[in-house]
Amino acid sequence: MDGGAVPKLLFARAPKDAVEERKIRRLAGARHASADWIRRAQIIALARTQPAGRPVRDPATDELSVNDETGPGAWTLDTLTAAAHELGIVVARSQVRRILLAEGVRRRRTRSWATSHDPHFAPKEPASLPFMPARRE
Repeated sequence: MDGGAVPKLLFARAPKDAVEERKIRRLAGARHASADWIRRAQIIALARTQPAGRPVRDPATDELSVNDETGPGAWTLDTLTAAAHELGIVVARSQVRRILLAEGVRRRRTRSWATSHDPHFAPKEPASLPFMPARRE
C-alpha cells in the first residue's frame, strides 16, 4: 500500500430470502446467462465467503487459527479483485466497486489494533525525541 491509505472492509448483505439466494447461486454457476449478471453474481458470492487469511477461533481449544497465512484477513476491493482473478473471473477493481455499490454492500474502515474502548487499555507512549544539544549563537 502507498502512503498510509487504509483499505475499507467490505461486507455483502445476506440474501433477502431463499428465492434470492437460489437465484444468486444459479447465476454464479450459469454459463448461458448475460455475462454481466454472471460476473455480478460471482462477485457477490465471493464477497460472502470468509477470506483465507481471516483468523477463526476453534470452539474446542479457544485458539485462533488461520487457513492461509499469506491470504487476506479481510475483503477489500484489491483483495476481492485478486481472488476473483485467481478463480478465473475477469474483472477490474473499478468494476468490483460498481457491482458492490449497486448491491448496497456496506464499506467499513479497518480498525487499528492500537486503539481500544477498554478503560484499562494503556496506549503506547509517544517515542521520545533524540537528545539534541542546544544551538549556540
